[in-house]
Amino acid sequence: MAPLDSTPILSTLEDAHADEAFGSFLLELGDIVDWLQEAELRGDLDEVAKRCAALAQDGVRFGLPPLCEASEAVRAACRRGDPEAVRDELVQLTEVARRVRLASTAH
Repeated sequence: MAPLDSTPILSTLEDAHADEAFGSFLLELGDIVDWLQEAELRGDLDEVAKRCAALAQDGVRFGLPPLCEASEAVRAACRRGDPEAVRDELVQLTEVARRVRLASTAH
């Protein structure tokens, strides 16, 4: 197994790390991903797709293109109704979220 990439994903916005809303978002991101994984296990792909749409918007709002892209990939898999692809894309989203959260320790 390849080692995990430990490079933080930083916001492209200059002042994001000084933004209180961004800090709150970073704290909530782990819970959001946990919720997505639980919903996927229940087979609730409609709810996963809805939450990923909101998460993609958060990615845009906070200058996190990789988070936006990973969220949209999960959403697209949900729309296709492909549970295996949803699971695979959630693994990628989980990794992106981990790297985004690393940014909170990098500043």
